[in-house]
Amino acid sequence: MPKKLANDLPDLIAAEIRRHPEGITRTALAEGFRKEVSPRSLARILERLIGEQRIKVKGESRATRYHPLPPLDRPGSIQASLLPPAMQP
Repeated sequence: MPKKLANDLPDLIAAEIRRHPEGITRTALAEGFRKEVSPRSLARILERLIGEQRIKVKGESRATRYHPLPPLDRPGSIQASLLPPAMQP
């Protein structure tokens, strides 16, 4: 039977990524969340966070790092919606 993941797990992972503005590897995230999520489920959550434009990816293969996106970089964010249309991301 698959392990039931916490509903707030994507938010917790995004918060951990925000704590590392220089970027963090998937391996480091997997080590930190090893009791909460399998490596495959972590990969799916990271892809979801990328799709939601909450994080960005830099690098390839082992050099891949996940970085937080500033709130203004996220389309539809409250901060971005306060900007004039010409200045919105």
